[in-house]
Formats: sequence, C-alpha cells, structure tokens
Amino acid sequence: MNNRSSIPRKRYRIDLALWLLIFAIAGQWYLIYENQKRINNLQAECYDTKQMLSLLSGNMEMHYAYAGWQLQDATLLDKNKEVFKLSSLVKGKEKLILKYSPENCSSCIQFCTEMIKRMSLLTSYNDLAIIISDAQFREFQVISNELESEVPIYLTYDTIFKPILKKENIPFIFVINEDLRMKDLFIPIKEIPNFSSKYLRLMQKKYFPEISTFN
Repeated sequence: MNNRSSIPRKRYRIDLALWLLIFAIAGQWYLIYENQKRINNLQAECYDTKQMLSLLSGNMEMHYAYAGWQLQDATLLDKNKEVFKLSSLVKGKEKLILKYSPENCSSCIQFCTEMIKRMSLLTSYNDLAIIISDAQFREFQVISNELESEVPIYLTYDTIFKPILKKENIPFIFVINEDLRMKDLFIPIKEIPNFSSKYLRLMQKKYFPEISTFN
C-alpha cells in the first residue's frame, strides 16, 4: 500500500519539477527576447541619430559652401506672364526666397511651402518670394493657383540656380539683398521640423526684427 501511494507523489514531484524547468527556460527565453529587442531599438535609434547628424552636417557644409554666392540678374515671370528682374524684387532690404523645382521630392516641397506660409505670418509678403525652375508655364500656373498663399511666386527659365546643389534633388531657402549675393542658404529637413523652425526664428530676428515673436 505504501509503495503504491508513493508512486503518484513521485510522479507529481516529477511533473512539478518538469513544469518549473519549462517555466525557467521560458523565462530565460523571454529575457533574451526582451534584451535583443532593446538592442535592436538602440541600434535603430543610433542609426536614426547618425542619419540626422549626417543631414545636419551636410546642411552646415552647404550653408558655408554657398555663402556669398553671386547670382545673376535672372528674368522672372508671374502667373499673369508679367516680366520681372530678380533685382527688382529686392528694394533696399533682404528677401527670403524658397527655390524649388517640381522635379524635387513632393513631400519636401510641401514641407518648404508650409515653412514659408508660417514665415508670412510674421512679416510682409513682400519680404518673401518663391521661385520655381524647370517647369512649363502651364504647370507653373497650376502650382500658383494651388499654393493658397499670398507669397509672391515666380517662374524662371534662366539657369542661375543650376550650379547650386546640382547633385541634389531638394528645395532650398536663402536670403538675398540688392547685391544679389546669397546668404544663409538652408536645406529644410522635414525629418527634423524643429530645426527648420529654429532657422526661421533666426532669419526673422536677423532680417525682419519688426516682429519679435514666432509661433
């Protein structure tokens, strides 16, 4: 009787030990999985940070590479085909200009135009302009009508911007005055919106100090 009753107890102990072993192994695998997940997340964060630093570094390099770049006096058209010279847009003070081509990435263009719209809330529309290149006039008219902004927009067929960032497919922003020299060239980075907002704050304070706040 005693031997028979001890068999279930032994089996119970074996089953319990087996389940404890299974739980211990499962717990170890879970810890390994969580640690690997953390490592993967850290690696992804490091990669993203490296990419952001690369973008910021490239932006700074372009900023200094084109500091004081002399622009030729290009011919511009508005959506009514009225002709202007670039020099006529600058009347004794700086102007912030967004330059892009419809061939640039569409999300980058959208981000940049939103930046200019924000800037237009701070200063006169006459302090800002958008210049488009590499577009047919009909395409330019469509873009002008869709912009929904009072910021002046122009088309140029001249090639004055061709040497600037010619290997890149991106819009850029810069400041010029009546000597037509580029200053503070900036490549908006949609992945770092706060960086672009800081640029606009600096430009507003530096060139358009009449309004001292930025939203």
